[in-house]
Amino acid sequence: MNKGTILGLLLVIIGVVLYALYALWLGAEQLKLALFSPAGLIGALIIIGIIVIFVSVVVDRYHECEEIKEKIPKEDLEP
Repeated sequence: MNKGTILGLLLVIIGVVLYALYALWLGAEQLKLALFSPAGLIGALIIIGIIVIFVSVVVDRYHECEEIKEKIPKEDLEP
């Protein structure tokens, strides 16, 4: 895994853990009342983590595809 994937996974894991701790701290009824401020921030952290993972995987796949194309001789690529 590259650094982008690891960073994205860490952001998602941290967001999920913080969200669970926040839910335990406030309790179920208090969470419904205060859902909008910290929970939105934690949810944004999770979403940003997922986006970072997606982008890093796409970039990694692109680089792997370019490396594979460089290894194949040009004669094999032409019909």
